[in-house]
Amino acid sequence: MKKALVALSAASALAILVPGTAEAAFTLKVIDNADDCGDINSVAFDGTNIHLAWVCNTASGDVVKYAKGTPGGTSFPKEIISDVTTTGTKFTSVASNGGLVFEVNGSIRYARPVAAGTGDCPDNDAWSCELVGSGHDPQISVGPSNVYITYHNDSGSVIMAKRSGIATYTFTTVFTGSSGVSGRFPLIDASDTTAGVWIGYEHDVSSGFASEVSMWSPTEGTESATGLSHYILHGMSVNHGLHQPQVVSGNKLYVRASDGSWSSSTYATSATSIGDVDDYGGYQVITRGGTNGLIATKKGIFGGWTDVLVDGAIDSGFSSLVVNQSNGAYYISYYDQTNQQLKLARGS
Repeated sequence: MKKALVALSAASALAILVPGTAEAAFTLKVIDNADDCGDINSVAFDGTNIHLAWVCNTASGDVVKYAKGTPGGTSFPKEIISDVTTTGTKFTSVASNGGLVFEVNGSIRYARPVAAGTGDCPDNDAWSCELVGSGHDPQISVGPSNVYITYHNDSGSVIMAKRSGIATYTFTTVFTGSSGVSGRFPLIDASDTTAGVWIGYEHDVSSGFASEVSMWSPTEGTESATGLSHYILHGMSVNHGLHQPQVVSGNKLYVRASDGSWSSSTYATSATSIGDVDDYGGYQVITRGGTNGLIATKKGIFGGWTDVLVDGAIDSGFSSLVVNQSNGAYYISYYDQTNQQLKLARGS
């Protein structure tokens, strides 16, 4: 789903005029230019600070890094959260409270910032690391009262979701998927207090890349749940319901589930890589990378899809998108393969 470095540059502005649209401006900032850093990345926004987490694949092992900064700020100081001596870190995901989840050699760990010297993360005593379970592909989201983590549990090949109070850090299981499910790339969103908690995940079937994506929606803080399922192709994201970008016969489709019904529309005809998807104020935003660079595609409720170039450098890494619903800005973390850099883009 992902795999994604020269001197740190000041933030630069890129303005692209797309025919038939208003001018869209993106501010680009290099976050990490170290060797082989950033193709696995995640971004979150808490209304004040942007939080980023990413993986560096070094010769001696995999490193999980974290940085925090403000939208208009120039400083994103980096911290090492986990520095292992084997190539066991495959994924990381950051939440709006600054906490993050990562996988090390089959163990899922939740890391949270604490007072310096009081933490128990082996490589950073300003962070505390809690063991959540065993598996891979973890994702994290924060609700008003709880932290939720979902991941593929190797035992029985099931998707699991666990919940902890924001200040308690004791995780209990609140959802277990069907046994025998491949369950690649689970996703979770608990940010909307009215929509509850949404989980999306692949459910492999026999026909090639086809997969059944299930979604689960409880009331935040409870274990009661209802399920919906639909057959789609590989590639999805989740936010306030289940939204999926997918590839069908070379075309990109955007699929949304609302009140149990599914709708879709074609937003691209080139088979470039799938990024992330989010929505705000009646707009949907999708990111995708390829030989033409990183592109954000927007669609209004009553309008068609509009492409806006974010960065012309070829992007072959995984991109992550978060939308600030209060001012309509959106933030994209992504890996610039051409220049080998982890970057952050801010647009509106």
